[in-house]
Amino acid sequence: MNIAQVYPLKTLAEKFNGLGDPWTLLFEMAQNRAREAGYPDDLVPFWVFPDGPDKIRRHTPVYPFSKDAERIDHLKKALVTYRMVLGQPRQEDLVNFLQQRFEKDIDRNELLNYGIDLSPH
Repeated sequence: MNIAQVYPLKTLAEKFNGLGDPWTLLFEMAQNRAREAGYPDDLVPFWVFPDGPDKIRRHTPVYPFSKDAERIDHLKKALVTYRMVLGQPRQEDLVNFLQQRFEKDIDRNELLNYGIDLSPH
């Protein structure tokens, strides 16, 4: 939605000749903008386009008197662990190691030292 708001129909009418897919042209313009802004990979604009009013938000409903409130912290730690080991060899061993470290309430900044950046450069 952000791409369509940043590049309204007026912009599209100026550059689109009526042949082909208009979304292709919009994404090309958004990709050029992302490169100029210094984004190193194709997450922008194809997964996330940070310009514009729409943002990705996570909502976690926690109902009164449920056990979900107790489990949310564990779920967040498991999500971080999963993301860190994705694509790594011997993932189960690394997950076990990180989960043991989580028990000691490791500092988030220290935890980032264990990560490997797999994004394309």
